[in-house]
Amino acid sequence: MEDPNAKTNMKTKMAEDWNYLKKTIAGDGFQGINGQEDKENRPSQDMLDFQEKADSLMEKEEEVIGTHMNLIKENASLLTEEGKLISYV
Repeated sequence: MEDPNAKTNMKTKMAEDWNYLKKTIAGDGFQGINGQEDKENRPSQDMLDFQEKADSLMEKEEEVIGTHMNLIKENASLLTEEGKLISYV
């Protein structure tokens, strides 16, 4: 079973990373691809918020898929056990 503290720590770390990225990009001296200051192509706050929400949704999707897979495995195990019990009758 997964450690709940590890999950909380991971979410805290991700939030810190996003906040650091936002602060870095919002500050003066944002460097573009060529390594020079590039104020015109700086991502907007809306774009950063959108990306953060998209990442959050993908994380939730992975959790749902993981739960779904575990339930499928459990269901398969129960069906196998049921088949064995039926064969004894």
